[in-house]
Amino acid sequence: MGCIASRAAENEEVHKLLLLGNGGSGKSTLFKQLRILNTAGIDDDTRRSAILPILSAVLANCVILVNVCEENNIKIADDVSTAAEGLDDMILQDEDDMDKIGEMYTMCSQIWACQEIKKAVKISLQMDSEKDQLDPNAVFFLDNLERLCSKGYVPSDDDILMQRRSTSGSHVMLFDFDPKKCESAPRRELREQGG
Repeated sequence: MGCIASRAAENEEVHKLLLLGNGGSGKSTLFKQLRILNTAGIDDDTRRSAILPILSAVLANCVILVNVCEENNIKIADDVSTAAEGLDDMILQDEDDMDKIGEMYTMCSQIWACQEIKKAVKISLQMDSEKDQLDPNAVFFLDNLERLCSKGYVPSDDDILMQRRSTSGSHVMLFDFDPKKCESAPRRELREQGG
């Protein structure tokens, strides 16, 4: 009985906040921001595990942009179309695929340098079809392509925050709300429900 009473008293000192919202509404981003600001930050394992998803998203967004050009009769150079075809066949699944990054960089750079592709960005962000819709943070990553594809790349805090990743399950983080009053401020619990 003492254990239950002790746990109940402990829980009374924790203020809990449950984040609910539609997919893409920013729940995970808020969660990540609070982790950066109120804990030790983003750990190395999380950074390493974000590399392939970030690069895969860049690859997919380049293909989407070329497809949007073609579907909207925006004329692009043949070499840009060819680069997109090469990317369309490329899959980044695990660390064994890291040797493809140089080739991916060459093709993505060629696509992103094309002025007509920039026109496709605006069109894609307004499209209803999910298959033709660009990731809202794609421009950030495409503008940083050289850094992302460099040897030894480790995602920055901004990269982690900008990364779009669907969340499933429940995630909990305990943190002190007021860092100036850590000892006297009540603990806060943030719970994110993905899905």
